[in-house]
Amino acid sequence: MSAVVALRPATRADGLALWRWRNDPATRLASFDGREIELAEHARWVEQSLARADRRIWIVMAAGVDIGMVRLDLEDRAATVSINLAPEARGRGIGPAALRALVAEAFGPLGLLTLRARVKRDNAASLGAFRKAGFAGRGRGAITELVLVAPGRPTAPTRNAPAASPIGQGPGGGADPPRPVRYQPPTDAHQQQLDRNWAGLRPSRRRAWGACAARRPWVFVLGCNNSGTTLLYEMLGCHPSITLLPHEGQYLTRLLPLPGGAGCPRVWTERLDIFRMTEQDDRVDADRLAYDWLSQAEHPRRRLIAEKSPPDTIRSRWLQKVFPESSFIAIVRSGYAVAEGIHRRQGYDLQRCARHWGLANRIMIEDAERLSRFLLVKYEDLLADVPAVAKTLGAFLGLDPSPLLAFRDMELTVHNMDSATSKLIDYNARSLANLSADDLDAIEQEAAPMLERFGYQRTGR
Repeated sequence: MSAVVALRPATRADGLALWRWRNDPATRLASFDGREIELAEHARWVEQSLARADRRIWIVMAAGVDIGMVRLDLEDRAATVSINLAPEARGRGIGPAALRALVAEAFGPLGLLTLRARVKRDNAASLGAFRKAGFAGRGRGAITELVLVAPGRPTAPTRNAPAASPIGQGPGGGADPPRPVRYQPPTDAHQQQLDRNWAGLRPSRRRAWGACAARRPWVFVLGCNNSGTTLLYEMLGCHPSITLLPHEGQYLTRLLPLPGGAGCPRVWTERLDIFRMTEQDDRVDADRLAYDWLSQAEHPRRRLIAEKSPPDTIRSRWLQKVFPESSFIAIVRSGYAVAEGIHRRQGYDLQRCARHWGLANRIMIEDAERLSRFLLVKYEDLLADVPAVAKTLGAFLGLDPSPLLAFRDMELTVHNMDSATSKLIDYNARSLANLSADDLDAIEQEAAPMLERFGYQRTGR
C-alpha cells in the first residue's frame, strides 16, 4: 500500500530542518552541488526562495511529522521538481507518495502542464521514486532527465498507442481537479470540483469521455470483502502497463451506491435491489462515470486501467456493457476465514457473514458465464506461490509477468489482523483458530454449496 503523506507550504520556521536535510551526506552525494552549506547562507536562500513568485516549497508530512521537502521552480506552465527526504524517512515509500501529492498540486490548483526533473543516473532511489510517480525519461551521460505531462495535454501520436483520452478538458478547457492521494477518500471540495467541471462540458465533450472509456481496456478486480481483493489490486499496480484509481471507484463518483450509505457495510448482497446490475440496467450515466474515473486515474496513459470496488462483484455484466474491452479477475478465499473476518470487523453474526460470502460468490460465478474475459484466482494460491499467479495474470492480460513479482517484497497492512505492516501472510489459520465447532456449523449452514464448489474445508484450504 502506498505511504500516506500530506504537504504544507514551507515557512521560515522550517529553515533549520531544511538545512539539516540539505547537508545530510547522502543528500550531498546525490546533489549537483555537493558542498556543505553554512547555516547563514542557507537561511538567506530560504528567505529569498519564499519571496520568489516562481518557486514553491512544501514540507512533506507523515503522521503529523515533518519528514522532507518538495519544490517546484516555475517557468510559464512548466516546472522543475526537486525532492529531499529526511534520512529517517528513506526506504519507506515516502518519496513516490510525496511526488504524487506534488503532482496533484501542480496539475490541479497550479494548472501546470509539464513537470521535469534531473537526477544523477547512479541515484537509483530517486529515479525509482520519480518513475513510480509516473515520470518517464532517458539518460544523457551521467544525468537522467524525466518528464511528466499533465493528463490530456496533446502529445505526438505514437504507434499502437491507446485510444486518446479527453482527460484535462474541464470547463473551458481548464485543468482537472487534483487527484486524491491513493487510499484517502476524496473530499467534498474535490467532488464539487468534478461536478463543476462536468457541468461546464458540452454534450459532445461528455459523450467523448464515454467513448474514450469504452475503447480503453479495463481490468476489474472482483471478490467478496476480506477475500484478498486489495492484495490482488496492489499486485496489478506493480506493473508499469497498469494504472490504478486512487481509491475504490465507488468512492470516486456520486453515481454508485455505497454499502455504508445503504445500511449494509461489507454485506452489500443484502440490498440486491441497489447493488445488483446487469446489461439491462440504464440507471447510471455511463459518460459521467467514465469522466469521474478516467479523470482521476493515477497514470491514465498506461495501457490498462484497473478498478476495485467489492460490489463490482455483482455488477460485472453491466460493467462489461459500459466498458466492452474489460477483463475481469476474481479472487475467492475460504468462506470460513472471510466470515470470521467480517464478523470480527463488523460484529455481525457469523451466519449473516457466511450468507453474504455464499451469495456474492454464487452471483459472481453465474455472471462469469456471460463475460468475455474472466479469470479466477484463489487467495490461498496467491499467498503460497506469487510467481505462479504472476505468470497466470501475465498470460491472461498479455503482459510480461516479471514486474508483478515485486509484489512479493511489499509490506502491507491490508487485512492484517493486528493492523501491523508485514510481508505477505496467509491469515486463514489464524481466522479459523477463532472459530468454534458451532461457529463452523453455522457458516456451513449458510454457505455449504459454495464452500463445496471451491473445495474449502474446515482446515482452511
